[in-house]
Amino acid sequence: MKSIAQKAEKKQRAEEKKGAKKKERIIWYANKHGKSSASRKYQESLSNIKRWSKQYDGTWQSLLCKSRRPHSHSNQHTLSEEADITEVWSKHGCKGMDYVYCVLVKDYGYTRMQIL
Repeated sequence: MKSIAQKAEKKQRAEEKKGAKKKERIIWYANKHGKSSASRKYQESLSNIKRWSKQYDGTWQSLLCKSRRPHSHSNQHTLSEEADITEVWSKHGCKGMDYVYCVLVKDYGYTRMQIL
């Protein structure tokens, strides 16, 4: 038996496919009758139709929404930095965060800025 989340995901994918097919119909009409005419007929903004036309490669899959999630964590500490921070904090944590930061900069070559 499918879970509620799986059913919701399946429904969402069906809605995305439906939207992409609608965009494809609009692009087809725009190529035949012009973008302004398609904009008026389908009540979509001209900028959307222009963007979809650029994005369209002949298949409706090209009009699906792309992922917007970040593909990297540029500010994430490396494992060696985490180990250094943990070590210094265990030795000097009672003296405060400013002191720990100074020790990291002086003794461990820590180069990140201190966030207040």
